[in-house]
Amino acid sequence: MVSQDANGATFLATDLESGRNVLLQRFFPFGAGSGGLEGEERNSYQQGVELIKQLEHPALRRVLDGGCDPVDGIPYLISEARVDVSLAEYFSTGQLSVDQGRYMVEQALALVLQIEAVFGVGADWLVFAADDIEVGGEGETFRFSVDPMKWLGLKNGPGVVKELAATAENALGWAGRIVAGSTMGTLQGWVRAGKAESMTVAQAWDVLHGAAPPSKILSTAGVASNPTATAHIKLGQAAPVPFQPPLASAKSSNKALFLLLGTFLIVAALATAGVMLWQQKQQAEVSIAKSNTATKSSKTSGTKAQAAQAQVAQEERAATSEGDRSAAITQRALELQGEVEQAIKADPSSTPRVPIREEGYQAYETTALREQIGRTVMVMGKVQRIRTSGTGKSVYVEFEGDSDASISGRYLKKLGKADMEVKNLESLIGKQVHIKGMVLEEFGSRRLLIDLEDRSQITEP
Repeated sequence: MVSQDANGATFLATDLESGRNVLLQRFFPFGAGSGGLEGEERNSYQQGVELIKQLEHPALRRVLDGGCDPVDGIPYLISEARVDVSLAEYFSTGQLSVDQGRYMVEQALALVLQIEAVFGVGADWLVFAADDIEVGGEGETFRFSVDPMKWLGLKNGPGVVKELAATAENALGWAGRIVAGSTMGTLQGWVRAGKAESMTVAQAWDVLHGAAPPSKILSTAGVASNPTATAHIKLGQAAPVPFQPPLASAKSSNKALFLLLGTFLIVAALATAGVMLWQQKQQAEVSIAKSNTATKSSKTSGTKAQAAQAQVAQEERAATSEGDRSAAITQRALELQGEVEQAIKADPSSTPRVPIREEGYQAYETTALREQIGRTVMVMGKVQRIRTSGTGKSVYVEFEGDSDASISGRYLKKLGKADMEVKNLESLIGKQVHIKGMVLEEFGSRRLLIDLEDRSQITEP
């Protein structure tokens, strides 16, 4: 068992035919203890599984099979398991670069656009938890999985764009920080707009590649007659109607459940041609998704040119006096200052760093240590506890005082060093030690850690 909650349980299993690992998810469609699917509901669910199995994309961990338990009717879904590290595990060795973050966002948006092209706009199915996103190579590829509870309309979230923006912000180490810069065409601006605005996935794609966010389009009177952005990615025949979750209203009525499932199947059937067309164009889509340079359509370019001309004309009419011109110059200077700050933040190597203190840091000096993230320092303190993480994958060396307010040493057990096991480190408890290693920020909690790889990094003065 990998995980379990009120919605069901997830197991790591082996496909006896191929020998590969797969994920088996059993879930309760109407809540724990309320039973599974029967009769026509079960048949409709099975047909829905057959349709979702057709989805293929380089950024998707495919759904391989699914059905209902013949005994209790509880539905299950079988999908590809992770073969590489999770985003949370990758983050433990360092933050994503801006290029990696941008590629992750592009891959996710391209995948959702593909799903929407087949099943309808609003098909918010993907899991954006850091423990579930797969990172391949040295942060070169990203794969996402389908959440069956979202697919069936039984789990609601803030939406694809807001969830993805929050995940990217954490993975880049920007959480809780002010990220300056233009909104249009930069990852920094996209994260800020994605968290603050309500955007469709198509609009989010356009904003990432240089379009103005919806709020700016709407606030520019007389510039754009249609403020809805259009994705610049060719994904085949779009589904004719918005996506309707199969089980969204089924908790109160089995009849309603069946009708919704029927609606879902009709939508998916009408989109089958889109599936086939997409499969023929898959390679072209991959090259589009991997490109970090936007390819803008002539329509969008024309709209932006009109918007720019209208804005310039408006500014010229407004600046009728020397005072107005002076104010406009001052405003432009401030905008340029923001762009400079953005460029600095985009390239951390150009940001002046506080010199490393050669004599080292006390474990509780987290403010000073936070300025040294990504650099190797010496930390001193009395060891209070040696513990294993809840997943059993990490060993922590914690100093005296509040562990959340002090830096800790963290060793990944997959490295396989016998002298870094808990039983071999417990002799350090109560002793003053020096730990030397790279300062990291733990994904999500933002706790500071010293990355430990072997016992030589821990010394007694």
